[in-house]
Amino acid sequence: MNTRIQASLRVKLIFSLVSVVLIIGSASITIGLRIINNNIVGQAYEQVQNDLKTARYIYEDKIQIIHHFMRHLSLLPYLHDAVEQNDRRLLLNKLQEVKRELDLDILNIVDPAGRVVVRAGNPARTGDSVSDDKYISYVQTNLKSCYGSDIMPRDHLFREGKDLAGRAFIEFIPTPMARKTDATYEDRGLVLKAASPMIRDGRLIGIIYGARLINRNYDMVDQIKSLVFKDQKYDGFEYGTATIFLEDLRVSTNVLREDGVRAIGT
Repeated sequence: MNTRIQASLRVKLIFSLVSVVLIIGSASITIGLRIINNNIVGQAYEQVQNDLKTARYIYEDKIQIIHHFMRHLSLLPYLHDAVEQNDRRLLLNKLQEVKRELDLDILNIVDPAGRVVVRAGNPARTGDSVSDDKYISYVQTNLKSCYGSDIMPRDHLFREGKDLAGRAFIEFIPTPMARKTDATYEDRGLVLKAASPMIRDGRLIGIIYGARLINRNYDMVDQIKSLVFKDQKYDGFEYGTATIFLEDLRVSTNVLREDGVRAIGT
């Protein structure tokens, strides 16, 4: 009987110890997995935030470069002279030179009323008013520079050249997860833009503004991809991509469709 009691106690003790070990082990595993999971999620979140910061920095830097050049040009005395003397040849030569150097799609000078004096990309068209452009109206009202992103309507793009309006035009390509819309195309352009007042003796004598069209321009998204993801691949596939959207539409991307073409319009 004592043997049975001792055996029973031993069994109970072993079961108790095993239970304690299992409980502690399970708790340790759960806590450990939670810590590991939290660390992984935390690191992944931090990495995503850093990647987004890098992408935003590149985007904002492109805008700032345009802004700085518009500010610089707006302060040049010989351009002030050319504006007041209506020396369009000098103005056009200078603007076309800068347009090439900065890879801009639009670079114009307008008079204080918002009428185009010189249009670098489409020199034959001048005299039309762009006073309905919010960047121009801001400078007219505040006599200060402004810069940022803008959405240009087709008629404004068309004035800058048929090729620009054509590049902005993107047909919608239906995709399973896309938001439903009755639209079949997008003809507006997403642009990086800056405008600066040309002031002499306290008077506004003109406004200079420049813009770069993002639609079908892949330089920025490819730069972001290269810097953030280092063009790394996994099993032969690139796992990092960058896209710029106009509302819900891809207007610039390095995401590829199944046929290997950039997924513009999705």
